[in-house]
Amino acid sequence: MKTTKRSLNITPGVIRAVKKSKTLKFFLDNWFLAIFFGCIAFVGIVSFYKLFVKSENFVYARVKVSQGLWWASTQRPPQWLASALREGMVEKDLTGNPKAKILSVRSYPYYSTSQYDIYLHLRLKVSGRLKTGTVNFNRSTLAVGSPIELSFSKAEVTGTVMQMSNKPIKEKLVWQEVTLVKNNGYQWEYDAIAVGDSYHDGQEKVFEVLDKQLTLNSSFGFEAYGTSAERSLISSQTQPRYLITVKAKIKTSQPSFSIPVYGFEQEVRTGKPFNLSTRRFYFQDYQLIQVSQ
Repeated sequence: MKTTKRSLNITPGVIRAVKKSKTLKFFLDNWFLAIFFGCIAFVGIVSFYKLFVKSENFVYARVKVSQGLWWASTQRPPQWLASALREGMVEKDLTGNPKAKILSVRSYPYYSTSQYDIYLHLRLKVSGRLKTGTVNFNRSTLAVGSPIELSFSKAEVTGTVMQMSNKPIKEKLVWQEVTLVKNNGYQWEYDAIAVGDSYHDGQEKVFEVLDKQLTLNSSFGFEAYGTSAERSLISSQTQPRYLITVKAKIKTSQPSFSIPVYGFEQEVRTGKPFNLSTRRFYFQDYQLIQVSQ
């Protein structure tokens, strides 16, 4: 009796099916490894999507620089920090792309101290969209009033968010003429004020002296003392005092509540003590008595 040998018809598809069944059986027998490798694959896919596929979202913010966060009451930053911050400085993410960029730096002296109010206009890479809800920067919520930390190559900065927008924030400032007065000033103060002297905030000229006047206040300090002989002696030993009047022009912004603002925070209103300085002179104890419309 003859036997016929039949050859097996093993195709590539059959081989792949066998291998697939063996791989499936391995993972079924070792389910914890399947979960482990699945988690790794999921994290890799999400990371790849965020780094290379997902569209980038940017917002623009104005930030007031401070030393410390909201819970730390500290002094305003000194002049050396204002000098260290420059337009164009960037903070980069893990892929080397900018996630924070300084578009402008403005600084204003704070009264008679050596401290400054420093304001940054920033472009920030965020997660989320400003139009649809909350946005995050460096894994922290970004909103008006929130603290923010920035790490540039040559400066570490903390501050508070003052304003946010989907578009670059317009810094349109307009000139206004003002009149400042100081009663009981000294002659040396008047001499130190120079017509044409000005202040530049880092972006543009924002204050300039236009004119000055001096009026003698002859009654200062004399009428309150005893006899005429005593008043005469005091008068001869006391420096004369003057009413100093200064006409100047300042650049102001017009926020939504329509009160002009100098330096982003100082309201320009008649009767208000005003903090101003130039490159050579600080206007201490001057009062705003007139503002042009």
